[in-house]
Amino acid sequence: METFLADAVCSVLSLTLNELFVLSHGKHFRSNPRIFKEKGTNKPGAKLSAEFLNSNLPATTLDEIKINNEIRKLIEIYTRTIEELQNAGTIQSLLTTINQQITKNAYEKEIIKECSSSSSVLKNLKTRLEEFRFEAEEKLLKASDFLNNLKSDWRIISKVNTLEYELVCKWEQTRFTQAMIVGEKEEKRLEKSFATLALKKENEQRVILDFEAFSTTQLNKYRELIEVWKNRYSKELSELLLSIGEKELKIKELNKRYNNHFEIYCQRKMFILEYLEQKIEQDRLHQLQTQRIESAVKIQAWWRGLMVRRCLGPYKKKTKKGKKGKKGK
Repeated sequence: METFLADAVCSVLSLTLNELFVLSHGKHFRSNPRIFKEKGTNKPGAKLSAEFLNSNLPATTLDEIKINNEIRKLIEIYTRTIEELQNAGTIQSLLTTINQQITKNAYEKEIIKECSSSSSVLKNLKTRLEEFRFEAEEKLLKASDFLNNLKSDWRIISKVNTLEYELVCKWEQTRFTQAMIVGEKEEKRLEKSFATLALKKENEQRVILDFEAFSTTQLNKYRELIEVWKNRYSKELSELLLSIGEKELKIKELNKRYNNHFEIYCQRKMFILEYLEQKIEQDRLHQLQTQRIESAVKIQAWWRGLMVRRCLGPYKKKTKKGKKGKKGK
């Protein structure tokens, strides 16, 4: 069977080769034979140089050259596959060339997509550049108008400033004369205040002497009070020390009771944690068991349904007994 298939494929490929040879020596090269006479290559289907292909040729001639190259490649592929079939009985070279052509076509499609996307991006960039240029020209016009306005404002402000400077100078001169007059008046007032201060100083010295006498009497009284408060402080301090000792004993007893209660709390906490872990493990096992039961029920239902649909086991169709034939009249 394999030899028959190989012979059939060889016969098909040989027929296609004959048709390709006829096509290659037919209309594509009779229509414009001068194209293929380049630097001593008078054969139709000869490989042309890149300079010749890149020259300014009409679109029809370029299409004919491309078709010629494709036909030549197909002839080479078919001859190789026929030789491989006759020698080894396989078509591995044909499959490899098909895979290569598929990858090449995919790569060409990606390049075409990138080119189209880049052309659209270039158009968008050109439009944006024109918009930016138009906006920049408008901004330059606005800036030039703004500068002209600023220059005119600066001239006006400089004139106003000169006038204000002259007025300020005159105002400062008048202010200085007024300050001199006010200073003379202030000097006379200070002389009068100095005389009054001398009188106040004498009165204050008298008050200081009276205050010193009063302070000595008050100091003696406060010293007596300090002695009384010292005795009272010593008594209250001894009482406080006794109460502090009693409270320290109570604190020690409370610390002992706290430690005992804390140990009991830790034991009960460990018991609760162990109980919770056991409870979680029991819940997990119960959930696993219920899941197994549900899956077993689903499998059994599926198996029963399959047996009913396919009429297996106890669900086989019972053969009905044939009806008795009618007696002839």
